[in-house]
Amino acid sequence: MKKWLYNRMILFLVVLISTLASATSAFAWGQSTHAYAAKKSLGIEHRYLANYNARMGSIVPDFFWYLRDLGLIDHETAFELHGVTEHPEVVPGTTYFYDIALGNLRPWDYGLRYFTEGIRTHVYADIKAHNTVDGYVEGSDMWCDILQEKTEEDRDALHIAIEFAVDSLLVHKYGLQLGDILFSYRQAIFIEEAVEEAFDEINVTPDFDVSLEFKKYLALMRALEKAARLYAPYLIKGEVNEELLNKLEGSELLDAESELSDDSLGIYSNVLMILLNYPKEIYETINTEGMHWENDALPQIIEFCRLK
Repeated sequence: MKKWLYNRMILFLVVLISTLASATSAFAWGQSTHAYAAKKSLGIEHRYLANYNARMGSIVPDFFWYLRDLGLIDHETAFELHGVTEHPEVVPGTTYFYDIALGNLRPWDYGLRYFTEGIRTHVYADIKAHNTVDGYVEGSDMWCDILQEKTEEDRDALHIAIEFAVDSLLVHKYGLQLGDILFSYRQAIFIEEAVEEAFDEINVTPDFDVSLEFKKYLALMRALEKAARLYAPYLIKGEVNEELLNKLEGSELLDAESELSDDSLGIYSNVLMILLNYPKEIYETINTEGMHWENDALPQIIEFCRLK
């Protein structure tokens, strides 16, 4: 294996994955899974304008972790704006930002209504992964526990690797969920107003361009989704080889840029090593009978997101 090519792939994936967060406990599902669950749970997969808006709205809550990682807001602010998802059921803090966005809707805002519902489905879906009772990622004797026993690797790194793997298999089977999404003027104004109102409520004064940062975030999520699609065949096969490295080397994805802190570099290097060294173990874990990513987890996510 070419050492220089291997090193470029390491840098590329670490840069991409590092955009997710520097505290993995904040995350549950990847953005492709969120987008798919939003359109399916709302019953709008065949209504393009509606599901387009819902898919974009579904990635909004993790935008606040992205802002936290850039140092634009602190952890407490990001946690409140994202919503509480550690409990087995919806609690008042779960829908904090969704409630603000819902209050800003006007009767004629057809597309933005689904954009807003996408925000809600995101935090609902996170509950089915995050809660420590029966959450698929962090629940007792669930995926993280199983994979940690197989690999003895860092739990936080395993958490992110699992998210990436589920997204990888989802886009492999159902196609890209974010590839067609662009940030429109109406959506930009809507999210700016909602963010400003949320900041006013918690006495925080933002000094950044919300729309500009969301455009950057969306571009990075699309790049990450493409990387997940490339990884899927090797995950299924249970082996990563030079063919994957060549595909990544020849793709536009290596143009993605991000700044890494020293702390982020360490944990995301660990994530990459897990993805490279344990594809078979990851695949077996998220396909475990009774907790299969597609047969068990995905239907439960979609059903839970239908609740209001």
